[in-house]
Amino acid sequence: MSSHWSTVTRVVTVCESSIIFFIYGIFLYLLAKNTKVSQSFQLVLIIVAVHGLLYAFNIWLVLSAHVFHHGHFSVPLYGPLVQLLPKFMQDMSMICLTIFSYLIWQLIPGPCLMQYLALTRPQLNIYYRLLISYAITIFFVVYDYFFVRELVPTPEYERIIQNTSREAFDIDPNEKFVVYGLPFGRMPENDNRTCITLALGCVVSTYFASYLIFGAIILMIRRHLKSFGVKLSEKTLKMENAFYKMQLLQSILPVVVISFPIAVFIIPSITSSDLGPATLSMTFSVWMVPMVQGSVFLYYLRTALRNQKSSQPRPQQMSDIDACEVASVQCESVRLRKPKLGLSQEELDKMLKSSFWKPMRALCFVLYWAILAALITGSVLIVLFGIGVLE
Repeated sequence: MSSHWSTVTRVVTVCESSIIFFIYGIFLYLLAKNTKVSQSFQLVLIIVAVHGLLYAFNIWLVLSAHVFHHGHFSVPLYGPLVQLLPKFMQDMSMICLTIFSYLIWQLIPGPCLMQYLALTRPQLNIYYRLLISYAITIFFVVYDYFFVRELVPTPEYERIIQNTSREAFDIDPNEKFVVYGLPFGRMPENDNRTCITLALGCVVSTYFASYLIFGAIILMIRRHLKSFGVKLSEKTLKMENAFYKMQLLQSILPVVVISFPIAVFIIPSITSSDLGPATLSMTFSVWMVPMVQGSVFLYYLRTALRNQKSSQPRPQQMSDIDACEVASVQCESVRLRKPKLGLSQEELDKMLKSSFWKPMRALCFVLYWAILAALITGSVLIVLFGIGVLE
């Protein structure tokens, strides 16, 4: 029979991952349905949506919790499906889940840098801009891997954290689960790897680096706009302000939500304190962050589409909802001394006929329905397993 806390973890995690999945499903549907969102903005939103979907699927697959007990940090995986995977795939599932969690803040500099490049280097190919913008995130992912792989325990240490996890959550001795983790101090049984190295070297460093880069790019954008002395129209100012609000909200709200779980993680790592089932608050808070980010992006996408429908663009009127494209075109016009204020209808039609979007929409469509089918089927099995029906 499953313990009370492992059952709570299974049920709540399935519910949270399902909500995340449907938020980003609606998000992708609206994005695919609309054909007048700028190419750079679509790429940013697709990256956000794909991260959200893969993150939700990984949460649902592993059904993990966080345990701080007797000087050990452990992550038991209660998902019955992950237990059927080979050891290598179990390890990769844990590593991917952890990196997806860190990407919550490590993806933040990308959209801002994309905006800055559109403003200062509009002549660059869109894919070069994309690569440059997310080079920081790619570096973070590689950097994360060398720290996160240390969560995979040695066989001797795995037995230790199996016992501490059972004791902390009062798990039945016959209940099976996969576990990963690190001790707070050095232990020969785990090759002297410690949780403090992961907390300070990976979590704290990339967390503050991401927000410092984000703040610096925002200041650079503001200064660059002022340096041209361009007098922006009221409509353009509204679009710019909306873009800034979206960036700030999707950056600040995760800070508010994730500050508590990060504190829960850092403080016990330093003090070696035992938190017992209270660490589930960290687990459930971390899974709430993609919900918050997805809701922010969904709100602004719906607002932008609603504003687009309410206006009737003329041939020389701006038909793009991305504020960074507006600013880049205007600044380029100042440099060239041409009265061009936006994309013409012909240029817009040419962009929309690009061969890039058909396979991209097809990929998103297949990904969404494949994960939906697996999520519905697996969720029923997981809940039945959690309440003991299938045992």
